[in-house]
Amino acid sequence: MAKLLEGILGGFSGKVGQVVGIQWKGRSCMRSYVARISDRRSPLQLEQRSRFTAMIRMAQQSMHAIRLGFKQKADEHRVTEGNWFTHRNTSAFRMVDGSLVVDYERIMLAEGRLAGVEFGTPQFDGEGGLRVDFTDDCNLRGTSRKDSVYVYAYVPTLGEGLLLPPTARSAEVLESSLPMTWQGEEIHLYGFTAGHKGEVSNSTYLGRGTVGVVTRRVEIALPEPPPTETAKPKRRTQQHDSQQLSLFDTLFAPAASPDAPPPDKLE
Repeated sequence: MAKLLEGILGGFSGKVGQVVGIQWKGRSCMRSYVARISDRRSPLQLEQRSRFTAMIRMAQQSMHAIRLGFKQKADEHRVTEGNWFTHRNTSAFRMVDGSLVVDYERIMLAEGRLAGVEFGTPQFDGEGGLRVDFTDDCNLRGTSRKDSVYVYAYVPTLGEGLLLPPTARSAEVLESSLPMTWQGEEIHLYGFTAGHKGEVSNSTYLGRGTVGVVTRRVEIALPEPPPTETAKPKRRTQQHDSQQLSLFDTLFAPAASPDAPPPDKLE
């Protein structure tokens, strides 16, 4: 039995004939009534359900990210952010030899016309810390140095995701701490940029890594090489050699004649 919400010309809720009245985002909508569902559990149906279940699970865990990244597209096409997520990422969930394969590199979490930033390779430390460097061209049209840069982390084995606190575009670095319960787990990272008016950039797959496994490069200070010989010691050596030669000449010089005058008397 249906219930009128706004009079005879308004919306309704419940079943009327072969249609059902519902409320979605504050609007009255109708959908067809399905009297019977065929559940033959064929291999193709089971594969499709596995793909759909995996997409819905990731969408639910990523809701904080996709509500921000897909809001404009969802409003433009009058669907939910979760529906737009499944629409954009259907091809990333595939069945291979009866097993589900997820191409995390192809998954999108944001879509828009805002110019993004160029992300570097994520770096992990041994205490669950994460550092992501990025570069920005502040001369791009429509961008602001106050735009927010986001990084989203997802753990497939746990089915958990986390949208990390953002940083400003001008900072060119994002540092954050990951949950301690993720220690030893492999995570996939995505990044995108959001403007102050709600516009966003396309998301970028940043890579994957293991929480708690150090990947940050450590610079080791090498010892300074010993100083090279200067010209002064060489001159001292030459003087020493000259003194040795003078002493040699004195010792082995031919004997002077007894009639010869002393050296200081020579003219």
